[in-house]
Amino acid sequence: PVRIKLTEDCKVKAVDGDKTVELSDYKAGAWLSFEVSVDAAKSEYSVSVNNKEVLKKAGFAEKVASVERLSFRTGKYRKHGRKARQLEKAVNGEPVGEVEYYINNVSIAR
Repeated sequence: PVRIKLTEDCKVKAVDGDKTVELSDYKAGAWLSFEVSVDAAKSEYSVSVNNKEVLKKAGFAEKVASVERLSFRTGKYRKHGRKARQLEKAVNGEPVGEVEYYINNVSIAR
C-alpha cells in the first residue's frame, strides 16, 4: 500500500492514491533518513525525509486491511510470482543495473 521510490534522476517520490508525487531531492552516495507513519484503518500514511515531513495523509496505492511487511527492491514495480516475472521480462526486456544500498536501524512500533 505504501510505495516510496528513489529515482535515477535523484528524486524521492511516493505514490499518493492513484498518482505519484515528488517529495524531495537526494544525492547518490549520501545517507537518507526516512520515517513512515501508517494508519491502515484510514488507508493513509505520512513520510518524513531527513527529519522533515514531506508528505502528510497520503492515500494507499491499494486498499488493504493491514500492513504486514517491509520490502526493498530495485527496478520497476512488479507483482510477485512466476507469472509476474515472465510478464516483466516480456514487457521491460532490459535488466535493471546494479544498485547498492544500505539499510540501518529499522524500527517498527505500534
